[in-house]
Amino acid sequence: MLARKNSYPRVFFFHPVPRFLYLWRFMTYSVSGKAFILITFMCMMCGLLYAQQPDVRLVLMNGDTLHVTSADTLASKVIYQVPGKEKEKSMSRYRVFLIVKGDNELWVYDVDTLEGDDYSRQEMAKYIRGIYDARQNYHTGWLKAPAFLVGGGSAILGPLYGLVPQVVYVSLIGNISPRKETGMDEKMKDDFYYREGYTGKARNKRTRHSAASSFLGFLTGLVVYQQAFHK
Repeated sequence: MLARKNSYPRVFFFHPVPRFLYLWRFMTYSVSGKAFILITFMCMMCGLLYAQQPDVRLVLMNGDTLHVTSADTLASKVIYQVPGKEKEKSMSRYRVFLIVKGDNELWVYDVDTLEGDDYSRQEMAKYIRGIYDARQNYHTGWLKAPAFLVGGGSAILGPLYGLVPQVVYVSLIGNISPRKETGMDEKMKDDFYYREGYTGKARNKRTRHSAASSFLGFLTGLVVYQQAFHK
């Protein structure tokens, strides 16, 4: 009788315990296995150190929130470091309202007592909240089509005088305060400072979006008139 070439029991290759032992021996004795264990351990330690760092945020005067790894004030500037970057950056402290470090808050906004008409910190917080809500919730999609038509129609006046109707239209749209309260916080919509921030940002969005759509319509109109009347 011919002897079988492979006399190992087949269970060795399919049973999970021997395969686990073989893998453990490879991980602990081979150079590549030790390197893998070391890299995994270092990644775990970095993750634990990062998780223990407090959440640091810069609340800006325009309503934006900037997540950073560190931040502090220095004279008239705020020094901060963004995640993944070693070089520190700076911005004027007049652009920053508040620095949040975990559960602690560092006020950057100061009331000018000489002027006498500045918002207090609480009032400014409501104002900035209104700006933030308007940026997130106030939409101007319905203004783009009329602005585009105004820009396209004004192109018939030429590249110079055609800008006049656009300026007038955008100015009128920008000066109209939003009547709808859609997007406002129900608990704060009656607060004066919150509404001031919300309506101011909403008018700003109306102006910018109307101007962009109107100018796009103006350029489109110039091309169409050029093709239609100068063949």
